[in-house]
Amino acid sequence: DSACNPTKLWQFEMRRDKGRDAKGITITSLDGGQLSSSIDRKASEATLHLWWKNIKVADQADAVDVEVTVTVKQGDPLSRWRINVTNRSTVYGLWEVVFPFFDLAPVGKGPESNYFTIGKSRGVVVKNPIAAQRRFAVGGHRGILWPGGLNMQFQSLYDDSGPGVYLAAHDGQGYRKRFYFRQVPDKQIIKYKIGHYPANMGYPAENYQMAYDVCIGPFTGDWYDACQIYRSWALKQQWCQYGPLRTRKNMPKWFKEAPLFLKTQTHYGNDNIREMTDWMLNVINFIGMKLPIDWYTWQKFIPEQSMTNMPGSPQKVPESRAYHDANVHNGTYPVMPALEAFAPACQKLYEAGGYVKAFIPSKLFDPGMNETGPFAAEARPHVVRNLDGT
Repeated sequence: DSACNPTKLWQFEMRRDKGRDAKGITITSLDGGQLSSSIDRKASEATLHLWWKNIKVADQADAVDVEVTVTVKQGDPLSRWRINVTNRSTVYGLWEVVFPFFDLAPVGKGPESNYFTIGKSRGVVVKNPIAAQRRFAVGGHRGILWPGGLNMQFQSLYDDSGPGVYLAAHDGQGYRKRFYFRQVPDKQIIKYKIGHYPANMGYPAENYQMAYDVCIGPFTGDWYDACQIYRSWALKQQWCQYGPLRTRKNMPKWFKEAPLFLKTQTHYGNDNIREMTDWMLNVINFIGMKLPIDWYTWQKFIPEQSMTNMPGSPQKVPESRAYHDANVHNGTYPVMPALEAFAPACQKLYEAGGYVKAFIPSKLFDPGMNETGPFAAEARPHVVRNLDGT
């Protein structure tokens, strides 16, 4: 059956005009090219090389070469997959490389006793995943970004009797990727794939060389055992270089032991600050421990100095909403000052054991009405734009 209906191993989207032309073309491992393979054997490992050479893209006959490698090592249950794409097209650039494609069939006794693990939020475990309602309720059918929607780069499929399959990207450098998983109940499978994003997306003649392993392999246990596989890798990465939280010296003890993280915002000015301060003091005194506080909308709102108050703005006060949103005057402090009661409130909370972090979203900037606000001219060259330039 697989010979009659081959399953693609990879695909990539290509676009013209540096990605501005959204009507791209899709190339897959089933689209021909000169196919070849070899095996590189060493004392304790072996690597399978698969090549697709001189793949046609539009009118260019020899535009793309693709190499896939699969490495297995002695004593390691995981196989490690990579893909490299050489793009010679003078018109089309790589946009998204999707690799590998796996069809996950039930393991162990059958689908009813299977579980699917998703590294999102505090962890998601889905029972009988092929039949699960609402597509796991996490958006995997559309793809979930890491870094972003996913906290960890791994999933697993296992049976309550023990056998399981571990799937992950072991990327310690933080390259953005998108994990897709979708049930196909009539075929009793979960379709699994990972999207990878090249540098200079959409630029012609730009290659892609994967800098990390996509891993798949068997394990025995449940979600906890799958987590231990990922953990053993993660502990060797840059973000764990300072060691366990309990022994780290670059983080205060009170912060590590805080049972709550308070969050507040000031809608209506100084009186609201005093009200929120009293409320948080009550919480701090009740808990009896030092607590961190994330404080939104602590700056003084000057309507004529914020782009959120331009005519027609959905954030305009009071026509569209009763109070300003949390992003007003971003990036303009200290020219645009804090509310007068904010500093005394911070001092009062600090003396009681509350440590305030003034909320500042570093990726957003308020240039003011018609870009006349503080630092607007300095910020303009650093604007991140859409593909159409807006």
